[in-house]
Amino acid sequence: MSPAEVLRKAADVIRERGHCKGHYERHGSVCIFGALNVIETGNALEPPPDITESERWLRKALGGDSVTLFNDAPERTAEEVIAALEKAAALAEASK
Repeated sequence: MSPAEVLRKAADVIRERGHCKGHYERHGSVCIFGALNVIETGNALEPPPDITESERWLRKALGGDSVTLFNDAPERTAEEVIAALEKAAALAEASK
């Protein structure tokens, strides 16, 4: 699966399950990394052993900012997280 596909599917996971902060998964909802984990490893609580290409594209989409700080910002909405994942997917796709 390409990084763009992973990122788009992670956005879908947040759409379906909801967004949380401070935990990979909480009451079924997931953070941005939890959503990526669901797609990459099949389990929100199980991150891949190394930084993935999808995460690298996500960092680029955020201008190099911390993905965790972005996700966990008090004002952050699920829509903003989904938009960041979709922006990262578009960047990854455009790089082909």
